[in-house]
Amino acid sequence: MGTMLRVVNVSKKYPFSSKNALNNVSFSLKTGEWRAIVGANGSGKSTLLKILACALPADSGEIWLEDEQITQYSLYSLLAEHPHIQYVSQHLGLKPFHTIRENIAYPIRHLGERARRQRIEELLEIFELQEFQNQKPQTLSGGQQQRAALAVALANIPTLLLLDEPFSHLDMPLRFELYQVIQKIRNLFCTTILWVTPQLEEALAYVDTVSVLEKGCLVQTGTPQEIYYAPATFSIAKLFGEYNIVEGSIVRPSRIEIALNPTGNYVIQQVTFCGIYYRVVVEHFVHRQQLVVYSLEKLPLFHRADVRFKN
Repeated sequence: MGTMLRVVNVSKKYPFSSKNALNNVSFSLKTGEWRAIVGANGSGKSTLLKILACALPADSGEIWLEDEQITQYSLYSLLAEHPHIQYVSQHLGLKPFHTIRENIAYPIRHLGERARRQRIEELLEIFELQEFQNQKPQTLSGGQQQRAALAVALANIPTLLLLDEPFSHLDMPLRFELYQVIQKIRNLFCTTILWVTPQLEEALAYVDTVSVLEKGCLVQTGTPQEIYYAPATFSIAKLFGEYNIVEGSIVRPSRIEIALNPTGNYVIQQVTFCGIYYRVVVEHFVHRQQLVVYSLEKLPLFHRADVRFKN
């Protein structure tokens, strides 16, 4: 697959701020790739997406969409929208006085009547909105409105879809539903997706790659497995949940096995039920070093055990 998006040394500083929101950020996306952009609050995630959506000017750097240079450096030169880029945020942007069908039809009003009707029907089916097509957005549930916003964003079949925390206010079952829909549309249209999300562990389950921003700097990019098991810094490790430090290295609880042993080197200090696993805290019998381990079985408190580190 070829390169769809190339970002080269993009920087941004807001007026009256003493620090850059983005510092020389560079990365590329392949056609059809789904990447998550993650980081703590204020790390520059939303700023980056708004610049890519041509909704905010960059101070310096270049942005290339395939062979087209799309960087905007001035508020006065901003595009209303790029024809091949769609941006979806928490605010959705649905037209409140129009039906769902009319919302989907608006971005493709330039198409002939037959082609427009065919596209609308296709999107209504993909997003399971047929029975709601004649209703206005405010009459739909949060999940249905989210599906409608995605249908509108995909009406023109963009090459790049930018998702800025659009699902953060939905509960887990609805989010999983929408992740499945996004997988489906990516396969259908070969859409390249850049997704800012606070649901970090969920992101690991669906994306191809992850990029981590810290204080406006891109500090690591890799597969979900690389980011989770081999984070470049302790702050990146902390983003994705619990970890142990063993001889200076980061070791996830899932990489440690535990077994009861009357002569073992560790003592079980705490056992907490967490749904599909138990969170177990053990302490070394001599050195008092504590480790967090995940176990599928409930283990007895204050019994001795051995631990083994997986490769």
